[in-house]
This record gives sequence, structure tokens and C-alpha cells, in this order.
Amino acid sequence: LEEGVIRLVSLPAGVELRSGRAVFSIPGFPHEEYPPILAFATGGSARMAAVDLFSLLEQTSFAVGGSPGINGAYLEIVEVAGYKRLRMVATDGYRLASAEAVFDGEVTVTPRMLVPRKALAALQRLLIRGDDEVVEWSFGEGAIRITWATQVFWCTLIDGVFPDYHAIVPTQHAHRARVRVSDLANMLRRARVVRTRVVRFAFRNGSLAIESAGDSGKMVESMSIELEGGPIEVNFQPRYWTDVLAVVRGDYVVVELTGTLGTCVVRDTDTFYLIAASL
Repeated sequence: LEEGVIRLVSLPAGVELRSGRAVFSIPGFPHEEYPPILAFATGGSARMAAVDLFSLLEQTSFAVGGSPGINGAYLEIVEVAGYKRLRMVATDGYRLASAEAVFDGEVTVTPRMLVPRKALAALQRLLIRGDDEVVEWSFGEGAIRITWATQVFWCTLIDGVFPDYHAIVPTQHAHRARVRVSDLANMLRRARVVRTRVVRFAFRNGSLAIESAGDSGKMVESMSIELEGGPIEVNFQPRYWTDVLAVVRGDYVVVELTGTLGTCVVRDTDTFYLIAASL
């Protein structure tokens, strides 16, 4: 719109918007037809920094699946070193993302409830990265409410049984590598140029080599790493790795491997990710 002033005129069946010489007539419906907002009986509330909540959303929402039981993010409260932390977990069956952040207050997390994918995306758009506001969140009967500044976000939750992810997180590993995030991300970006669906990771003493082959040719590149355990080669889908590397916070990640066909654990500060190996 050309002018900085916008005039709104209420109409019997909508609203008229005027700015300069432009006139828009937008149809509407009676306010009586607006779906009622259910009463929110909360079981306590908690507070955390908006930037921490944004990080939880950014670091997990990409892994939300589409099938029942995994079509939302799972929330739970854990205690680490005497501090209560909110943990958010998401999975699509091929990878799993888990992130956590500290909070203050007393709140009861509703069991068997998942935050829907659309709600996660909408909340992430509303929050501002680096915002120093404090958000307050609480659970009601099948719903969650988040309040900050002058905004209130309210959504219903999905009733579903999230998989017992604790049972699939390896507790032991035979190989452990410390990898620089930027170097690995750049290598994977170049590996996808050959239009490959699978990339081979060859962990060797002091180096990680990536091999990919596709319709456009073949690519091999290596980087320096710190490796504990013997050499190992594992195949992965590169997109699963690039999604993870795009949201980690540190300059390095720790990669834990159990075998050539096992699950790979990628650890960052306050987060960890599981990536399934490919045949």
C-alpha cells in the first residue's frame, strides 16, 4: 500500500479497508459463529526465556512425522543436576530430535499429549530469535497455553502414544568421533551435487571421508576428526544430516556409533539426535 495510514470501516457482512486510492472489501461472518474458546483450567504454570523456547522448536520440529503417534512433539519434564528442564522430542521413524531447556515454576505436563506440527510452526513464527522476553506456559484439559508480552497462544493437543524413545537410544557405543559442524555441513552440501540419496561415511583414525555417487557423477572428500575406536563405514541419507547440522548450536558435535547398521547418536549442548543408518 502506498500510504502509511490504513482506515478500517466495519460493514454488516465484513470490513472495508482504505489506503490512499485503494479500497478493499473483505467479507466476514457474524462473531456468534466464531468457534468458542474452551475454559482453560490449568494445573500450574512455568516460565522460561523466549529464546530458549524458540531453540526447542527449531531444534526438534523438523523431525516431526506424519503418522499417528509421531505427528507432533512430545513434552516431558526431566531433572538434570538438580534443575528441572522441559524436554521436547520429535521423530518421523528415521530420525529423532531431542532438546531441553531450564524453566521456573510448577507445572504438570499432560500425559499422552502431543503438540501438533502446525502449532509448532505457528509458534516458531510468532517467537523472535534472540528475544529477551519471558514466556509462561501451562497445560489444561487437552490443551496448552503460552503467554508472552501482549500475545497469548493457545492450541489443542493431539491424544496419542509417543514411542518409548528411551528404549531406542543406545547406552553404549563402540566408536566416538568429534566433528567440526561447518566442515561436515559443507562436505555434505557438495556431496548432494551428484544427486545421491545415500552417502557413505568412512570413519578412520584422524579423518572422516564422505563418498557419494549418483546420476551426475561421483564425489569423495575428507576432513580431520578426533576418533575413539576402530575404523567404521556407515551409509546415511544426507538430508537427515543436513537438517541436524543446520540447527545445532556448537562448533563441534560428538558422533556415537554402535555398528554399520545401527543408530547414530549426534550430541550437541542440551540436545541429541538419532539418525538411522541406510542400507
